[in-house]
Amino acid sequence: MIQVCSRCGTQWNVREQRRYWCPRCRGTLLEPGMTAPPRPAASMSRPPVGAPAPAGKYWVPPAQQGPVATPAGRPQARPTRLPAGYRWIAVRPGSPPAPARRRRPLGPTPRYAYIPRWGLVDHIEPTGSSRQGIAGGAVPSRILDRLLLATITTLAITSCTHFLRYALMVYNRGALIPRFVASASNGLVLISVAVAFAVVVATAWFLTDWMIARRAETYRDLGFDDPRSPWEIRVLCLLPIANIVGIPLLLLELAQIENRWYRQYRNIMWWTVLWAATWLLALVTWVVRDSVTVQGIADNALFTAVDYAVAAVAAWRLRRVYEGFTAPEGHHRAVRWLAVESPQGPVPLNADRPDVPPTRDTNSGAAVEPVGTEPAALDRDRVVGAW
Repeated sequence: MIQVCSRCGTQWNVREQRRYWCPRCRGTLLEPGMTAPPRPAASMSRPPVGAPAPAGKYWVPPAQQGPVATPAGRPQARPTRLPAGYRWIAVRPGSPPAPARRRRPLGPTPRYAYIPRWGLVDHIEPTGSSRQGIAGGAVPSRILDRLLLATITTLAITSCTHFLRYALMVYNRGALIPRFVASASNGLVLISVAVAFAVVVATAWFLTDWMIARRAETYRDLGFDDPRSPWEIRVLCLLPIANIVGIPLLLLELAQIENRWYRQYRNIMWWTVLWAATWLLALVTWVVRDSVTVQGIADNALFTAVDYAVAAVAAWRLRRVYEGFTAPEGHHRAVRWLAVESPQGPVPLNADRPDVPPTRDTNSGAAVEPVGTEPAALDRDRVVGAW
C-alpha cells in the first residue's frame, strides 16, 4: 500500500498499515489512492545574452548542452525521469516461495502371483500356557477365595446384627427390654463391625496384590510390560470413592487382554452397580445421621443394616468375578439339552384324537406314526386342527 506525502510528494510503501506523518518532512500523508498536487517549478536565473555558457550554477537549456561522454563500446543510456515528488526506494524482498514437493512415483500396482496365506494361519496357543492358571500374588488362590467367602459372611452377619438392633428399638416403643439385652445387642454390633472391617481391609489388600501380579504375568506372557505401575494400581483399588471407577477399569482391561471380555463384562458391570450403590447408601447414612433423637438412632440402624446387606451382595458378586478369572479356559458352566426316553413309554402324537387308531404294539421306544398315515400328512392334519 502506497501513501503520498502532501508536502514533499514522496511516496512511502507502508505495507499493510496506514500511517499519517511523513518520515522526511513531517508532512501529512494522504490516504491511499490519492496523489499530491504538482509543485511549482523553481525559477532559475538565465545567463546574459551572448555570454558563454558557464558550467555550474546557471541553468542551461537542453539544446545548448553538449554531448555526454560515455565509455567506448557502450551505447548512450537514455535518462529516465520520474515525475515530481517521486523517487526510487528499495524494498526488502520477502522470503522465497517454498519449492514445490514432487510426488514420488507410485510404481507398479502391487499384485500377488500366488494366493496369499498370511491371513489363513490360525494362532494356536500352546497347551501349557501360563495364562491358563495364573493365581497371582503371594497368597494362594484358595486362600483368596476363602477370604472372599469370609467377607460375605461377616458383612451378612453385621447386617443381621443391625437389623436385630433396629427390631429391638421398634419393640422398645411399647415395652421395656432388659438392660443385658440392650448391652448384648450393642456388643454384637461393635464386634461384628470390627471383624467385618478387618476382613474387608485384608481382602482388599490381598486382592490388590493379586491384581498387580495377575496383570504383570499376563502382560509378560504377551511380551509387554504393564503400562500401569503398582502404585497406580494400589491407588485405583484402595482409595475410597476413586475405586468405584478404578477397580472396574482395571478388571475390564484385564478381561480384554485375557480374552475373557464376553464372559466377564456382565459380571463386572453388575458388581460395579452394587459397589456404587454401597457407597451411595454409606454417604446417605452419613449425611442423614441423627444421634440425638430415638427415631434418628433407629433410622441410622436401618440404613446401616441395608448398607451392609448391599455390601454383602456386592462381595458375593466380586467372588463371581474372581472365579471367572481364576477358572481355566473353557471350564465355564454350559447347558446341554439331551433327548431321553420317558419312563412311561412314548406318548402317541394323536392320543387326544379318538378318530385316529392307536399305534403299533411293537414300539421300539421312538415315536412312530399310525398305520397307513404318512408323517407329512399327519403333521399337516395336526397343524390344521390346532388352527
